[in-house]
Amino acid sequence: MERRTGRLAMLLGPRRPVLSLAALYVAFGLLPLLTLAQFCLSSAQDAVRHQVSTGLTTTATTSAVATADRLSALGDLVTASANDPALAAYLSDPRHIAEGESPMQEVTQLRSSQPGVAEVLLCDRDGLPLADSADLGYLRDPTATDWFRAEVASPRTYLSAGYAPAVQGAGRAVVIAAPVRDRTGRPGGVLAAAYRLDALQTFTDQIAAAQGIGLVITDQTGAPVASSASDRPSARSSDGHGRVLTATRPVPGFGWIATATVPESQALAPLLALRSAVVGAVLLLGTVLLIGLAAQVRLAWARSRAEDALQAARDEALLLSERKSTLLAEVSHEIRTPMNGIVGMTGLLEATGLDELQRRYTAATRSSAAALLTIVDDLLDLSRIEAGRLMLRHISFDPRWLCAEVLDLMAPQAAEQGLRLDAKIAPEVPDRLAGDSGRIRQVLVNLVGNAVKYAPLGRVDVLVDLVADAAGPGGYVVRFGVRDTGDGLTPDQQERIFDHYTRYAGSGQAVEGAGLGLAISRELVAAMGGRMGVESTPGRGSRFWFTLGLAPAPGPGEAGLPPFLDAVGRAVLVADDDEVCRQVARDVLEGAGFTVDLVPDGEQAVAATRRAEYGLVLMDLRMPGLDGLAAARAIRAGRHHASPPVVAVTGEREPAVLKACREAGIQAVVGKPVDWPALVAALRGTGASERGDRTPVTAATAGGAPFLDPPPAGRIEWDSEVVADLAECGAFPAAAEAFGITAPGLAQAVASAVRAADLPALGAAAHRLAGAAATIGARSLAARCRRIERLAETGGPPPPGTATGLADEVAAAIVELSSLHSSAGSV
Repeated sequence: MERRTGRLAMLLGPRRPVLSLAALYVAFGLLPLLTLAQFCLSSAQDAVRHQVSTGLTTTATTSAVATADRLSALGDLVTASANDPALAAYLSDPRHIAEGESPMQEVTQLRSSQPGVAEVLLCDRDGLPLADSADLGYLRDPTATDWFRAEVASPRTYLSAGYAPAVQGAGRAVVIAAPVRDRTGRPGGVLAAAYRLDALQTFTDQIAAAQGIGLVITDQTGAPVASSASDRPSARSSDGHGRVLTATRPVPGFGWIATATVPESQALAPLLALRSAVVGAVLLLGTVLLIGLAAQVRLAWARSRAEDALQAARDEALLLSERKSTLLAEVSHEIRTPMNGIVGMTGLLEATGLDELQRRYTAATRSSAAALLTIVDDLLDLSRIEAGRLMLRHISFDPRWLCAEVLDLMAPQAAEQGLRLDAKIAPEVPDRLAGDSGRIRQVLVNLVGNAVKYAPLGRVDVLVDLVADAAGPGGYVVRFGVRDTGDGLTPDQQERIFDHYTRYAGSGQAVEGAGLGLAISRELVAAMGGRMGVESTPGRGSRFWFTLGLAPAPGPGEAGLPPFLDAVGRAVLVADDDEVCRQVARDVLEGAGFTVDLVPDGEQAVAATRRAEYGLVLMDLRMPGLDGLAAARAIRAGRHHASPPVVAVTGEREPAVLKACREAGIQAVVGKPVDWPALVAALRGTGASERGDRTPVTAATAGGAPFLDPPPAGRIEWDSEVVADLAECGAFPAAAEAFGITAPGLAQAVASAVRAADLPALGAAAHRLAGAAATIGARSLAARCRRIERLAETGGPPPPGTATGLADEVAAAIVELSSLHSSAGSV
């Protein structure tokens, strides 16, 4: 027995999912289908019953009304004959009958007036016949009849019960009697007419046959006076075939009853046939669907196995792509470091005494290295886009200032080729827009660089206007364009110009090269929610364009940053755990005329706000002990009067962080690195920055200072906007000095935390170093420190090479800061 059970389990084991699905199908598919069919059939049965009941009621009512009409007409006729003056005269004095008049004449006339009148009798009050036409025996021996006794007792028109004839073969009849009064008005006799029921029987048979039902008319005693063949002996008894559906109606004024009947089996026969057909169809459909379900399950199993294999292959492909992107990013970074050195050393070599040939060779070397750096940057951007790691910023910027930066950057190369650069910006373009200005600048530099490279003569124009018939998600659709006077592109070349690894020279012939610039530019524009295209005519130049939906920015710097200071005063409290960030904030704000107090953590910030009044608290969110969010809540909760506005400084701009800031009562959030001119303008309440009035800081105006991205020397990528802002605010020297003092110790703390696998210490040190690097504009160093910080937050052990080369990068940044310091001092 156990062996059989085991075999059954082995047999049913692989099929158990199919059996489970079949059971679920029966429970949740077939049973509801049968229930629905039963409900529909029940509804149809109710409708048929109602229809049959209505038909029976209508037939019974019609028969009762028709019978009443017939009897009423006959009663009126008998009554009229009984009221004839001749009969009254005869009863008063038979000797004074007018000539030609006799009771027999009235009797004969009454008998012949209706086809159904069989006999007529005129008798006195004692029942003696005075005149009659009785030949069938309906009116024989009147004193023994109900109608005579009724007339003697109460003279009125009376309808008798049904009578059988005395003559064999004659049909049943009823008698209608009416009193005959003499001239004094006293009852003197009775006029009776026997009415055969043959006509009523014929009428009953016709209605019953037409409706397909049984019909019975009974008198006041309950005896049938007319009935159809199906109801012969009684309409109220079963027909021997089951239940009978019945409807009765009284004959008005006579006490008779009309009854319509039909056997239930006959009335519901079509419905029963329909029920059988529907149930059979449902069962057949359920069986077919069950077979289909089993086949579908088998197919689903096969598809699931195929999907599992496909998923495994896809996971492997994604892993390989991730490894490729990581390798490409690391290789690009490693290539970038020595290439920056080559470019820097070439620049230093050019500054020495070289002859003309050496200078030409050096310029070629520097140009080749710069071209290789551009290719490396393109490959790095491509790997970020493919890996989905492209980060976009949403900050306020001036489109006119951005175009000036691009033209200033490309001016030396254009001058070498004798090209004229110009920018044409429509007056309706707002002065401030919100978007990723860095990526927009990157696309414009790429487009202008291609135009300068492939336009041998003429000019290159940067065009900015608004798309008049479109509205972006933020309010404007801005169209950027670069127009040149080169050889142009054919339609076929225009279709393929944005493909990877493809580019065309001015003559239209494909040339060697990476050909990634336009492809990456289009993907960057798509990532920002825009479109990119080209319009070109061979021999007449080209116009590359892209459109972006951008929101208007109410003021400089971070979008929506309001003016904060009021009558409370011009004192500002800066809370930041990083010495560099505190030093920069103090120099910038004091240079702008504010009184500044510095504290290194949240606890001291809360205590300071309780000791003194501040017009603003500039609070870093990530601090040891009491962080910025908790400190902001404590500042609000610990004061009985209005608390100072709190502005958070953070490099995290995720929605969850912004929501937490709003819940903590923080009025605004400023991103790292801080746009100090914009923040100062907001603190002053001017609502506008002076940035638009100053000259862009570029390699041409800063004496070759490496403010640009990528930098021409060293191994650090610098954010030109941050460096320029610090130089403009006069805070660059102090920031550089503070960074040189604190950054090496922080790098050492990161390395020690990695060796000890101390994740809290690692996260804290990496966060402080990232903030310091972002404050001075060391973008690549800040990005690496943020990656280390996120690695510490994951909770896993840091890889052994996490901090490798970090101290060297900090040292390189300090060395480059000295040259930046000397250049920035003249800006």
